[in-house]
Amino acid sequence: MSQDNPNLVSPNDESGQSKHRSNDEATKIPVQARVGENDKTPVVQSPHQVEENPEEDEVALPRESRNRRPPERYGLSYTFNITKEENIQVSKSYNEAIRSQHAGNWRKAMQAEYESLMDNNTWTLVDEPEDQQVLPGKWVHKVKYRANGQVDKLKASYVAKGYAQIEGLDFFDTYAPTCKLETFRILLATAARKDLGQMDVKSAYLHSKIEEEIYLEQPEGFVKKANSGQKLVRKLNKSIYGLKQAAKNWYEALTSLLLKKGFKRSCNDYCLFVRKEENGTFSYVLVWVDDIVVAGATEEAIKEIKSMLNENFKMDDRDDLNWFLGMQIMRSHNKITVDQTKYIETVLQEFNMSDCKAVATPGEVNLKLVKSNEGKKLVDPKLYRSLVGSLLFIGKQTRPDIINIVNQLSRFLDKPDESHWKAAKRVLRYLKGTTDLRLTFLKNSSSDIVGDSDADWSGDLNDRKSTTGYYFKFEGSGGAISWEVKKKATVALSTVEAEYQAMAAAAQEAIYLRALLKDFGFPMEKATDIGEDNQSCIKMCHNPVMHKRSKHIDTKLHFIRERVENKEIKIHYVPTEEMTADILTKSLPRVKVAKHRTVLLGN
Repeated sequence: MSQDNPNLVSPNDESGQSKHRSNDEATKIPVQARVGENDKTPVVQSPHQVEENPEEDEVALPRESRNRRPPERYGLSYTFNITKEENIQVSKSYNEAIRSQHAGNWRKAMQAEYESLMDNNTWTLVDEPEDQQVLPGKWVHKVKYRANGQVDKLKASYVAKGYAQIEGLDFFDTYAPTCKLETFRILLATAARKDLGQMDVKSAYLHSKIEEEIYLEQPEGFVKKANSGQKLVRKLNKSIYGLKQAAKNWYEALTSLLLKKGFKRSCNDYCLFVRKEENGTFSYVLVWVDDIVVAGATEEAIKEIKSMLNENFKMDDRDDLNWFLGMQIMRSHNKITVDQTKYIETVLQEFNMSDCKAVATPGEVNLKLVKSNEGKKLVDPKLYRSLVGSLLFIGKQTRPDIINIVNQLSRFLDKPDESHWKAAKRVLRYLKGTTDLRLTFLKNSSSDIVGDSDADWSGDLNDRKSTTGYYFKFEGSGGAISWEVKKKATVALSTVEAEYQAMAAAAQEAIYLRALLKDFGFPMEKATDIGEDNQSCIKMCHNPVMHKRSKHIDTKLHFIRERVENKEIKIHYVPTEEMTADILTKSLPRVKVAKHRTVLLGN
């Protein structure tokens, strides 16, 4: 038990529990205490045991298709490998790298980084100043992978420890924008529909100048001494990784170049740059800090942009776009798919769920989680937050089918109990059986967007607030480009009000997407179609009438009527059985999950 809280079960607690240990010492799974007779929660006696609910057998994988492993009493003879090649341990320091099995490769990576720093005139070697602080630095090592999961190369970067910087002396402004995921998905969908070429360019902060006077320690392994014995340090001429203002300086340098070359910056996403070519087609540059995605209608346009970037910044050209923000991108002649299979597998093994029994739904039907009370055992909050954060990253990026249950789980980060942990692990079991699902954008999709809006009225049993959800996609068979699930800040007094709140949020997103598509060069002429399964809500959106049951609704929500009158959005009725947004607000049975998931992912 935890010494601070008697109700907190430590992942390493051995009192009354199994003393077996996982072979992965970094992974800690909370051990559940004995449950009462009326509590159906199973007792987990070891980190590798996965709860099995007899009621879920009908939705699990067939027994013969499950992975088997020997009992722990026979020893753990297997190891986790995240690549198809030898598993390379990432070194955490310079000394660890030069003593590792791959010391030669790490030395080459550090040598290449050092030469790059010197070629870019990143710093000047000077005597250590007496009246200026010298920032510490460190080597950061990383393993780069190809699209097939094999090791591409070992990467080493020398970074400044920016936490030692003093605001007002070593830095001032630090803000640097990052592209929205909706913009990235629209770019992929555009590439699929218009058959555009793609490339991924890797850059670094080493090409942007720095205004402040900053001194940095010499990198380990490359220390030079003065003839007089005076200690030498590096005076920075350009930004380097780790500095608080490095991202801002890089963004300003890149923006300045693109604007000079005829690109226009989007007013709706400051990381999207668009240029209209002489033949009437469009070229795009999308920026996420130091990762750049370039798309153009012809190979000549892409090569011209690529050459321009390389001339000014000497970037690392990665040719086709295969990886972006942890997402794997694959392209065929008629579609582009996006998935996080490798990341999901990593999360599964991190929480010792690689061999768990899969289920067909992310949550139990009509699941309603509640706050922990004094009678329930708590689990490690750090471990719970780590799992929920990983699931949220997956749900926000490529898997809208789990975002509803993850939204519920994120409400209990302070005091999670066994029921919350069990629900979170069920999402992992669902992902285990659906790792091959991909977000798909098809070539034949329309350039008009459509969507659905839905609400779960008074669905939170703790405060009776409603949950709203919506999604948008290009008209046709492709996957969603935008989705959102949110618990409302106020209590809705009726289902109509809850649906009206959801429709207001969907209308706001529709207006934003219309403006963004205009920046892409595809202005929408007709109204954006939004589906709704509540007839009263539809009438409120079309008819400017007041009723005693709706007169309290905030005026800001009534902007929907103005947008409908201006023919920017169009609301139509969708039967509840056909409402795809239902999966964003409720825990559904497996038949509905499979049906609505197909629409969202475009599979």
